[in-house]
Amino acid sequence: MIKYLIITAFCLPMVLFESTASAVEKKSQAVNYDEMGEFYIEKDLVDKVYEQTTSLEASRHPSPGTIQPNIGFFSAKDFQLSNEYFRTDYASQIDAIPVLGFVGATKIYQVQNVALNVTYEFGYSYNQDTFFAESASGAFVEDTIVLQWVPVMTGFSIDYSSPWAQWIKPSLGTVGGAHWVHHTGTIDGLEQNVWVPLVGAGMSVSLFPGMESSDTGFNGITVSANYLKSINSDQKIRGMIYKIGSTIKL
Repeated sequence: MIKYLIITAFCLPMVLFESTASAVEKKSQAVNYDEMGEFYIEKDLVDKVYEQTTSLEASRHPSPGTIQPNIGFFSAKDFQLSNEYFRTDYASQIDAIPVLGFVGATKIYQVQNVALNVTYEFGYSYNQDTFFAESASGAFVEDTIVLQWVPVMTGFSIDYSSPWAQWIKPSLGTVGGAHWVHHTGTIDGLEQNVWVPLVGAGMSVSLFPGMESSDTGFNGITVSANYLKSINSDQKIRGMIYKIGSTIKL
């Protein structure tokens, strides 16, 4: 009996010591201590928590997007308006049609440096000049015609923000919608008022997109080129539209 008590007296402190050492080791893996034995939190951990918090707040309050007032011109490869009385071919008589408008964009998804946006655009064009129109009988008549054009389009665009070239941001996009076209002259039967459905695709480049002004929201200059084509319509519109404008962050 005394033999067992002696063995227990020697072994029990060793078992308790090993258990305590194991617990201390596990605890040291969960927290950090400096050389003086005082508890501290790593700086990287604080930065990670801050970044996650700010990212969560940004996702809860997304940016309303940008708006871009612009000016440009439409270079028509095919632009014909026709009714039962006349057909007017503007493409053969106008080199370029000026267009004023604006383009808006709202970001809906982003993965690293690539962002997906919903776009919408409106514009207005006015041109008054002397044009020739072909009558149903094949005769050409000359008249002073007022041409008005209102594009209404929506679509999607993909932006890429390069970490190595922050002064430039390219974008690819597609659009669809309709253009309201109205022309009228002094000859009876020439006036026409139509909606022409169109689709298009193109690209744009934003210069100095990080040059944002806190007062005006100015966020760089954007130049773009888009191809447009009418679909399922008796009216024919096809060509390139070129625009330049200033981007304003809302």
